[in-house]
Formats: sequence, structure tokens, C-alpha cells
Amino acid sequence: MKLLFLGDFAYDFAEVKDDIKNIGKVIRDEDLKAIINLEGPICDGTQKEIIKRGAHIHQGAGTVGALKELSTIGVTLSNNHMMDFGRKGCIETLETLDDAGILHCGAGSDINTAIEPMIISDDHGKTAVFNFGWAGEETVYAGKHSYGCSPRENKIVLDTIKKYAEANPDKGIIVTLHWGFEFNAYPMPYDIDLGHRLLDIPSVKIVIGHHPHCPQTVEEYNGKKIYYSLGNFYFSSKRKNFSKKKFPTEPVNRSDYGIAVMFDTASGEVSDRIIFYDKEKDESYFTESSVIPEVQPHTAPESEEYFEKYRRCAQKKNPFLGTDERHNKIMTAKFNFARNVLRYVPFAGKLLKLVKR
Repeated sequence: MKLLFLGDFAYDFAEVKDDIKNIGKVIRDEDLKAIINLEGPICDGTQKEIIKRGAHIHQGAGTVGALKELSTIGVTLSNNHMMDFGRKGCIETLETLDDAGILHCGAGSDINTAIEPMIISDDHGKTAVFNFGWAGEETVYAGKHSYGCSPRENKIVLDTIKKYAEANPDKGIIVTLHWGFEFNAYPMPYDIDLGHRLLDIPSVKIVIGHHPHCPQTVEEYNGKKIYYSLGNFYFSSKRKNFSKKKFPTEPVNRSDYGIAVMFDTASGEVSDRIIFYDKEKDESYFTESSVIPEVQPHTAPESEEYFEKYRRCAQKKNPFLGTDERHNKIMTAKFNFARNVLRYVPFAGKLLKLVKR
């Protein structure tokens, strides 16, 4: 089976758009089966919103139709919007996907169900697809007895994958992660380190990331590939908002690009192509690109040289997280506290400036 991994998908339309139909035709013609990151619950938005810094996103009435048009075999759910409408929104999503016959992983009624993979079966055997999301960017983790998403915590991720690999030595494993900060063109050492440690596990065939809303680099490690961020696949009516983002290096319109990764479960062969959002036509389509995906620099991830490159190509001044998880949590907590203060406290920015004087 040829799997097609696509990035962030938010669909607030009530019908199936023509450009989705055109993309779907290409997918069907090439006999691909899509696995998509579903960025937000399938619900009507009347459920109680959770308290968070970022926007609340839910899918539109045309979502299931669009997913089927795209030959979607499964979706990943561990991301910073899946729990935007709480337990009820998550339950409705899981029920809708089950009724539609679409596999899913990354969210569930408790931590044990949330970390379970989706199993892709074909004539060549079975492939397990795991999905984890990062609380540093507001992914709500499942608890022992509470709905939520599977945690992007190094110990949980690695222990889960190793345990599964040992119990199922005949199955291939694909790991998808919703990680990193938004609008960073290069991955952080924190994510690079986890990607490498995952590919050190023989059963793991490929690591695929998303969340930053722009494509990041691709790296070959141990003869296998890490796609650090696929970028957006299709953000429906909000696509024009991302098109306004301008990066300090070429291509300045990085958020108009997305990577589609094809993985052959029989041969293990990996290839990629580009999804592009054309703001003039207001439509997305497959295209070619000579600049994306970019190869991950060979520079040591925690070196000053790499840090400068990371900073130069970031659209926002996000923290640069290394391999010390405890230090990362402290830095992330401070960063998010500052963002929350500036958002929720009136005139907080002016007050902070006065305090610094």
C-alpha cells in the first residue's frame, strides 16, 4: 500500500470544494491512501470551549465528505486544537470517524487509549502509525481517567514505541509528531534528538512532524528519513491568513507550501511532493518546487552556527530548546506565561516596559 502523509487540515466549509476534488483525483489516480493531521474536532462548535491562549478551531459539516474525497484511510488527532471544545468535542470526533470508517490515533478517553496506534493492514502485513502532540504549544494531554491527546514527552514516546516494537517484531512503525513552535523554518535540537532516538529503533521506518505551519527540513538518519514539519496541507478559509506571513529568508512565503510524503509499506520507499496554496486563485494543488523541502544542515544542532541559522529563518522569536528536558520545560513555561500575560492582562506590554526602566 502507498500511504500519503499530509500536514495540518482544518476544514470549515459545508461542502466539498473544487480544489479538494482536484487533489482527490490525483490521489485516486495514483492509488494512494491518505493519512492527515486533523487540526481540530469534528463538532458544531456549540460545546463549551476550553480556556487557552490560541484560537478555537472546529471542523465544518463538509469535513467527512472532504476526507473521503481525499481517499483518507486515517487521521492523527494529537494536536493543539483537538480538545478546543473539551471532552464532548473529542467524543463527537471519535464517533464521527468511527461511523465514517476512518481510522484514527492520538486521542482517546484516557492515556492508554490515546497512545494506541492505528493499524494499517494490507497484503504485505501490518504497519502501526503512532501520533504524539506537544503541550508546549497547548496540546491537552489525556489523563488516567480523562479524555485528551497522547503526550509528546520523550520518555512516554520512546517507552511506548520500544514496548510495541518488542511485542510486534514483524510490524513496521511510523511515528508522527505535532511538535515545535509555530513559524520556525528549522527544527529545534529538542525535536532533532527525539527524531534520531526514534530512528535508532529498527522497527521505526520514518518520522513525520507537523504544527509549525510551514515546511521544515528533511534529514536522512540511519538510512531513514525525518520530515520535521510537513507544514499546512489545507487550512480552508484561513489559508489567506497564513499567506500574509513573511519569512526573513527565501522563500518568504513558506507558509503557502506544504509537503506530501509518500511511503510504500511493501518496499519502504519514501518520496515527496509539494502542495501549494495559490492566493491569487484561492486554491491548493500539487506542484513542483526547487526550494522545498530543504535538507537539514549538517551543522551540530546545539552549536552557535546552527542557532544563528535557526534564528535567522524564524518568523517569530521562539525559544531554542536543547536536549535538557527539565530546562526546556522551564523555558517553555516562562515563554508561555509571557505570551498569556500580554494576551489577557490589559496594558501588560506597557507595564512591562515601565518596570524595565
